[in-house]
Amino acid sequence: MTNCPPTLKIPDIAQNYIQTQPQLNYQAITLAPRTFITFPEAGDEAAHNTITNLLAPAPWQTLGTAPVKANLNLTFTFENRQLNLSIAEVKLQREGKAPQPAVLFSGNFSYQIAASSVGEKFEQLKARINNWQADWETDQETLNAYK
Repeated sequence: MTNCPPTLKIPDIAQNYIQTQPQLNYQAITLAPRTFITFPEAGDEAAHNTITNLLAPAPWQTLGTAPVKANLNLTFTFENRQLNLSIAEVKLQREGKAPQPAVLFSGNFSYQIAASSVGEKFEQLKARINNWQADWETDQETLNAYK
């Protein structure tokens, strides 16, 4: 189940910025979506189990005096881009509420800007910014595979 894409003003703000700052030497642009999965009723073990279930059982997981904490970094290659995804067990602190166990999925799509002229760079940047929704949908589809 893919969530509906959010209505964002950031793409418009980014395009306005590059229009008003054409003299800057833009070399890359990155879209970095983040998603939290929380476990309000399940306690600390649910977030921990989400991470450890992605790993093959091994003796190193029982070393130490507390359960091992793991961060997992993955790279998914799609047709014309890569999604770098980091999965981590975290505590989500919301204002006025107790910390909540969660899993953070932090991704990024990074694009090099290879044009030589200012006009070409602007067009490449604009195209990547306008493609944010496709990247967001790819990110959501990838996350749905973990749920």
